[in-house]
Amino acid sequence: MAIRIKPEKRHSFFNFLVVFLVVWCAMQDFFLPILLQLTGAVGFVKVLFYSKDVLLIILFIYAFFKTKGIKTSYAVLSLTFMAVAFIYIFVGLAAKVEASMVLASFRGWILLPCLFYIGYAIDNKPHFLKKTLPRIFRFYVLLAIFGLVEYYLDKTIGTKKFWTDTVGITEYMDVIKGQKGRLVEGLPGNFYGSYGEKFLSQKRVCSVWASPLAAGYNFLLPISYYFSLMIKKPKLKYAIGFGICFWALWLTKTRAIVLLCVPVFLLLMFHFWAKARILILIVTVVGGIAFFALFQEKIMGYLFDQSTGGHTESIILSLQSIDSFLGTGLGTYGVGTAIGTESTFITCYGQLGVLGIILYVWLILAFVTSNLRMVSCTGSAVVVSICVPTACLFLTGLISEQIIAYTSSVLAFILMGAIACPRRVKVYRYVQNYNYQRVYQ
Repeated sequence: MAIRIKPEKRHSFFNFLVVFLVVWCAMQDFFLPILLQLTGAVGFVKVLFYSKDVLLIILFIYAFFKTKGIKTSYAVLSLTFMAVAFIYIFVGLAAKVEASMVLASFRGWILLPCLFYIGYAIDNKPHFLKKTLPRIFRFYVLLAIFGLVEYYLDKTIGTKKFWTDTVGITEYMDVIKGQKGRLVEGLPGNFYGSYGEKFLSQKRVCSVWASPLAAGYNFLLPISYYFSLMIKKPKLKYAIGFGICFWALWLTKTRAIVLLCVPVFLLLMFHFWAKARILILIVTVVGGIAFFALFQEKIMGYLFDQSTGGHTESIILSLQSIDSFLGTGLGTYGVGTAIGTESTFITCYGQLGVLGIILYVWLILAFVTSNLRMVSCTGSAVVVSICVPTACLFLTGLISEQIIAYTSSVLAFILMGAIACPRRVKVYRYVQNYNYQRVYQ
């Protein structure tokens, strides 16, 4: 008979730093511009901006040597991929790419293995997922409320000067982040490398993120979380949390995530309402056809506009410009380069070659598979609500590079590690030992 271990209720300093990293990634683009405006201390603000990178390295090193029982292939795969990315630093520098661009690309690639290990090393996971995670999502609800209020204030009285003059977003994006080209009329927008200047479209900042894309990617997880809890235990507070976060997500105009919500919701309903799967499928198909027939023009206009044209053209041109299967080095493809791919996987192939893309996809499949094993074993609403959207999130890598953006991926990748099941303990025994069913149901 399996021995049940009641997890000790304690808060470790490691867990505190992990939560601090998540919160800081969400708030940095709000606080740092104000600090820059007040002090003018560019050097100090840059130190604070890159402090999260230092914290990431420290937490990863600690987590890597601390974790026990993790699947050996995960460690080998992670280290091999990171070694390949490190080698291609010098390939990028040899191609005369700016050092800052090379290092930015390197950071983007190592986020997945580093954040996964950090999440895996979290102490007292049942307590973290049951107590700490809901608090993080309530924090996201507050950010969403802030964004909604700011949005409608801008619609009524105009808040552009607040962002440009008081917050100083323009100077911050230029001096600190080196991304002035992402601003449209003083407010955060989007761009598609050298190919897409004519496709610039204004996007509203939602919440305190300077990038509405980062806001959109972050809101997917609390939306999935509250949606799952609504299905399991219909309560008004869950419906309110879901409604606020989805409303904020919609206003970011991040279509990749808005559209991704559809399969996420369907998968969650399929999982929790197993007896009604046939009915759900019929209603989805019939309802989808009827909805498309009634709103065909609006749907087509939403899916295919200048932004879609910019993405499509960038993807086609970037594929045509790849002339080496060995890779041309970090910083040679992707956001901010002369070849804006608008695709994580094309960027990976262009920079790291066939070996790099194989290792990266292998990492994704390995980590997602580990999460899905926990879904099949626990059936927990919390576990399912995290695993389903994070697994689907990688699909956006086909048409977006946001999954290698720090502020977009930090929470999702950490939670992948927090839920992952180790190899040296059988899945069912692991679940029994940590008593997932009792803790999360």
